[in-house]
Amino acid sequence: MIELKGIHVEFRSNGNIISAVKDASLKIERGEVFGIVGASGAGKSTLLRTINLLERPTGGSVTIEGVDITSFTGGALRDLRLQTGMIFQQFNLIHTGTVYANVAFPLKVAGKGGQEIARRVPELLALVGLEEKADAYPAQLSGGQKQRVGIARALANSPRILLCDEPTSALDLETTASILDLLREINQRLGITMVIITHEMAVVKAICDRVAVMHSGEIIEAGTVYEIFAGPRHEYTRQLVSRTFSLELPPRLLGGNGGRIVKIHYRGGRAEEPVISETVRQFGVQVNILHGQIEYIGDNPLGTLVAELVGEQGQVENATSFICRSTNAVEVIR
Repeated sequence: MIELKGIHVEFRSNGNIISAVKDASLKIERGEVFGIVGASGAGKSTLLRTINLLERPTGGSVTIEGVDITSFTGGALRDLRLQTGMIFQQFNLIHTGTVYANVAFPLKVAGKGGQEIARRVPELLALVGLEEKADAYPAQLSGGQKQRVGIARALANSPRILLCDEPTSALDLETTASILDLLREINQRLGITMVIITHEMAVVKAICDRVAVMHSGEIIEAGTVYEIFAGPRHEYTRQLVSRTFSLELPPRLLGGNGGRIVKIHYRGGRAEEPVISETVRQFGVQVNILHGQIEYIGDNPLGTLVAELVGEQGQVENATSFICRSTNAVEVIR
């Protein structure tokens, strides 16, 4: 569906050349929700904007549906952008226009007639749950409602692709969840391909099928969301993932007294097996659960458990070895 090959984007600033994106390549399949995650300044928004040529790459190519669009201009570029919706962090609504007028705007730009606009706008407002807000102005809306208007506007011309640039970063947690639910519903109902830029791994985990991680203008790794969370390869990715699993222990538990403290990583079906109870039964150690969680990414479980093993040294050694064999990884913390 979308293929970026060797994308470079450079800017000139005070006589210097700044490389915002460096040799970025990725492939996005039709109908999937693809995330691009990284810190501010990583180049992810710049890369996103090359897909509809709002940012023209200085090197590399952009292919959509097998067509190289990198050099598109004029009518071809206009048609491309009509088929590529975009939603923004700060909503970018017309403040002097009603909700109805904001959603109707891209239809008018596309040359649609009054009857079609009168039919299409209520459909879109119903889709995003804002039927009763047609005559309201942006200043009268909450942040979540403004983003719903932005989504309706982006879908006005029935695009094949929806580009989402930090769509939830200006929203609170509850509103973020509702917007992500809406985007996932739209993806499933309409089969639209979505590319979502975010700096939050929680957003990736909630909605994306696959994800690319960007750092200093480069894509450092990519894969399914489960693969990235279960086995991040790059140190920066490991840092991102670790922030979503808050398993820090207070210093008093990390002192020199007591048993061995281990962090146990479960992946796939092993996260649902009774490893701890079997450890206690076989080796006679006491197991004190200090911290832990199991999450499901799609249907796949992913878990981390911090436990203290108490017993004779041989028992603890044997128990640790058993846990290592029965799970994906074990770290000895103390």
